[in-house]
Amino acid sequence: MRPVIIAHAGVGTPRSEDDGPKFACERAFPHLVSSIKDRFPNAVNACVEAVAAMESDIRFDAGVGSFMRLDGSIEMDAAIMDSSENIGAVVGLRDTKNPIYVAREVLELPHNILAGQGALAFARQMGFTAYDCSTPRAYERLSNVRSSLKGKAHLPEWALDWKDFKKKGYLDAYLEDITGDTVGAVARDAKGNYAAAVSTGGISIQLPGRVGDCSIIGAGVYCSKKGAVCATGIGEQIQRKVMAKAVYDLIDQGESAQDACEWGLRQFEKNVPVGVIAVSKDGYGIASNEDMAHFVKEG
Repeated sequence: MRPVIIAHAGVGTPRSEDDGPKFACERAFPHLVSSIKDRFPNAVNACVEAVAAMESDIRFDAGVGSFMRLDGSIEMDAAIMDSSENIGAVVGLRDTKNPIYVAREVLELPHNILAGQGALAFARQMGFTAYDCSTPRAYERLSNVRSSLKGKAHLPEWALDWKDFKKKGYLDAYLEDITGDTVGAVARDAKGNYAAAVSTGGISIQLPGRVGDCSIIGAGVYCSKKGAVCATGIGEQIQRKVMAKAVYDLIDQGESAQDACEWGLRQFEKNVPVGVIAVSKDGYGIASNEDMAHFVKEG
């Protein structure tokens, strides 16, 4: 079967940054056709390497490019799923450069998901050293977000509910002193195996402990025998629609990957940034309602 990998850098990223997903695909593609035996299927390793490349790119909201929470902390989520429905995910992982590598290690556990301190302890046990993902750009973004919540700057439409939340005093502790998103990849290797991987530092306005769609299987990511799907956008909205699984179900019923992606987009209000990529045996699909840097590499 003809191998293919698609990578995106998140809805809202300009197409001028397609070079990031392109580099990710080119780095990952050799894994799709590798004859070397490994613990994980080729499609899994390809998706993980593609996502890791974008986690290491400061322009994108994952790994070293992650948004800060309102308290100045960085908590990251990542997940990988393959066509045998094996799952590995981490939630609220701190101080680790490439959360997707840790998520891949979780694939071999009896669990599907590790969170918080348990995820961090597991990462260290697996040999992933401490890494401070905070950057001057992240601090600048946090300052802008705090200004927005104080009413000194514009809030995006999807975040207008935060005005009422602020009036109740819940944010006072964070305001003493706006959209990024998930990166992801889907792949089909030469043997017909599928995988989907995602990683995120969250959204621009988020409380400590917030969990988006990335590590929620069926929401931000889904993969099974008929294909792989990866979503990007406002996680709370994607969770409500169980978007990745809904798109996959259409593919399972015989729809093309492109038609399924476009249907998924239509389930959201136009002011909710959202995008989706998918691959099936017959092809692939890409859809978004805003710019979304992405790239496709086929064998």
